[in-house]
Amino acid sequence: FTMSVHPRMPATARDSIAQSWTGAQQLIGPLLVVPYQIRTVHNVWDADKKQQREQVRHHWANHYVLPDNLKTEGRIHTDIRYRGIYGVPVYTTELTLAGRFSNHAIRELAGSRTDISAWGKPYLSVGLSDSRGIVRQPELTWQQATLPFLPGAKAPVFGQGLHAPLDAIGRADEERFEFRFALALRGMENLSFVPVGLDTEVGLESDWAHPSFLGRFLPEERRVGEDGFGARWRVSSFATDMGRIIGDCNQGDCKQLPSNSFGVSLVDPVDVYLQSERSAKYGLLFIALTFTAFFLFEVLKRLAVHPIQYGLVGLALSDIVLTDDDFSLAEFGMPGRTGAELLLPAADRLLRAYRFRPGLCGRHPGVQRPAGLVHRRRAAGPPPGVAVRRGDCPAVRHAVRHPAFRGPRPAHGCVAGV
Repeated sequence: FTMSVHPRMPATARDSIAQSWTGAQQLIGPLLVVPYQIRTVHNVWDADKKQQREQVRHHWANHYVLPDNLKTEGRIHTDIRYRGIYGVPVYTTELTLAGRFSNHAIRELAGSRTDISAWGKPYLSVGLSDSRGIVRQPELTWQQATLPFLPGAKAPVFGQGLHAPLDAIGRADEERFEFRFALALRGMENLSFVPVGLDTEVGLESDWAHPSFLGRFLPEERRVGEDGFGARWRVSSFATDMGRIIGDCNQGDCKQLPSNSFGVSLVDPVDVYLQSERSAKYGLLFIALTFTAFFLFEVLKRLAVHPIQYGLVGLALSDIVLTDDDFSLAEFGMPGRTGAELLLPAADRLLRAYRFRPGLCGRHPGVQRPAGLVHRRRAAGPPPGVAVRRGDCPAVRHAVRHPAFRGPRPAHGCVAGV
């Protein structure tokens, strides 16, 4: 029961923190969105005139344009938030996104379709998994103008996010538009990016020492150390097939866009639940092996181990498993533990083993006197004139052949043949 509840408790704590902070963040974009109106003509039956007539309908659609290049630089500042004893890594990242768009795709759209009756006001759209993570309102630098971002991505593919309205984009001549903006974003555990640029570059630096790189693309460069990590991705549209994906998205099928991502996960290598699980598993192993060793001494050496000794062994084992945090097997060898923290509990265990040694094959068989318990009296020496030889056990001093005794005689807790 104790182990089966572990997978549920971390997930419950993680969900509780996400409700108060934010969840994992995925950044999609930015994309240039150009709304346009389509004019369609349908033949309908006119019941009054008893003939067919033309009916004109208008509906709006969005055309998504990828940036020619996109460069993202970010610094991740980490922290740990707790629910009870369970901690979850959270972060606040300062991202700077810069790149360039062109109107080439818009000119192609205008030249290939004759049913476009009007053009809407374009806007720059950025998608996020959880917009609660936006720390402050960002501002967009578009060409030489500074424009504010507004809430909502205004794109069905994104769900949550933000957008910045733009001026009308010309379609007569080839134009390029430089953009840049900073985004302060909060998240929990995971941060991922969708490489929407024809050429995408993402660089991250963090003070977290245990990253796990995830997604479809691993970083081209990475550095991991005790002071944190650094990583850099460079991905082209040839690897992402983003041209085909955005083409499907312009036709209304954008389900593949969020799945084509990469990023980093902030991993806690040994959390409190993993420590408890390891302690429980290895504790059972130590208990079984210890009692098995005592049982083998009793069977193989024909040594009657006193029940009180079994009881004391059980008390010592319960102290190891339940109350002794200094020698927790889950924490043994963890970084940051000094030599004294490891040596003292080990010395304590050796001392306990030494105290039980006489009960197995020492000079004083039975339970040791300092424990306050009665032990068996030491066997007397051999009668005068009787042959004596040494046994193999260190506690055996002699074995006696006597007319009144047939067979080997136990001496000092061990057995020796005569």
